[in-house]
Amino acid sequence: METRTSVYRRSQIMVAFGLVLILLLAAISCNLTPPAEEKKTDGPGQTETAKSSEQTSTAQAQQTADTNATIQAQQATIMAQAAVNTAQAAQATAVAQQQPLTPPPGQPPAQPPAQPPAQQPGGQPPTQPAGDFQAQMQGASILVYEDMFTTPSEYPYVKRTLDAMGLKNVKYDGDAAGWLKSDMLGGPWDLVIIAAESRDAVSGEYFKYLNDVLQKGSSVILESWNLGQISKGEIAPILARCGLEAYPYMTSGDINDALLYPMSGVQHPILYDPNQNLRFTAARDMWFWTGTLGTLYALNGNGPGILLIGKKPDQPYQDGGIAVCENGRLIMQGFSSHNYPFDTMYPVWQNYITNALRARFAGG
Repeated sequence: METRTSVYRRSQIMVAFGLVLILLLAAISCNLTPPAEEKKTDGPGQTETAKSSEQTSTAQAQQTADTNATIQAQQATIMAQAAVNTAQAAQATAVAQQQPLTPPPGQPPAQPPAQPPAQQPGGQPPTQPAGDFQAQMQGASILVYEDMFTTPSEYPYVKRTLDAMGLKNVKYDGDAAGWLKSDMLGGPWDLVIIAAESRDAVSGEYFKYLNDVLQKGSSVILESWNLGQISKGEIAPILARCGLEAYPYMTSGDINDALLYPMSGVQHPILYDPNQNLRFTAARDMWFWTGTLGTLYALNGNGPGILLIGKKPDQPYQDGGIAVCENGRLIMQGFSSHNYPFDTMYPVWQNYITNALRARFAGG
């Protein structure tokens, strides 16, 4: 049996052993954990290793600072350029909203959505909401007089074009002049079309009604062969408001007399929207009458009229077959559509109708 003294000594040894173990672990821990901050000295006792470590740390810190400064400068440049781009975009948008687009020669413009007028003639509300021209066109109220409707050997070009375009809100009077008079005095209409190819075409008082229709803001497409013979009558106010002179379109019986060409240097949507490359060089080898092919127009300098096609493309002020004025709301064709095949005239009539309605809803 151990004595009390032996137990006491053993306890002292164990305590001493424990203290030694704790000191040993503390020393190991100090060697493994680097100091939080090493005091730099320039004294003679500083080793080369310490100097090298210090230089490396200083270079890394400088590189990190330079990198951060470069990133901050790049971010500042990007933010500044973004601000400039935003300002330029806002300025370009403002200019585009204030100025109309001018199409380059031979190319159609990107048209902005047309805005309808505040009211229809007669106090009616706009046909469709602003900006949706296709919906406006589909809902447009259209009045049509077309006297070739009763010619058995021919079919009516205008009606066939309207049907192909899918326009449904059409009052088709055919060759009923009485209906035409009543309808023009009524209305309102977004577009009135008179395609008068017969020698018994509408004249006199009908042109007065047509002028009144224009005054109300409607668009008009007038095809009439005999305006050159009656230019001093009721049609005179319409010709005067466009600055046009009208005279007979004579022929010697040669089919080449019917050939017409786009006027040089003239750019107008009727010539390319929605159909481009209109041609009037494939006249039909037949005649409904002799002596005159219809009416030609010349500009007298007293109005806003424009000649689109004519007999002499290098002289855009005379011998015109198609004239337009009233900011596109009035289109006047002096020759008969049936002088040409339907394949020639269908794209022409589609351009007429499209642009006349666009001008109507744009408040031109």
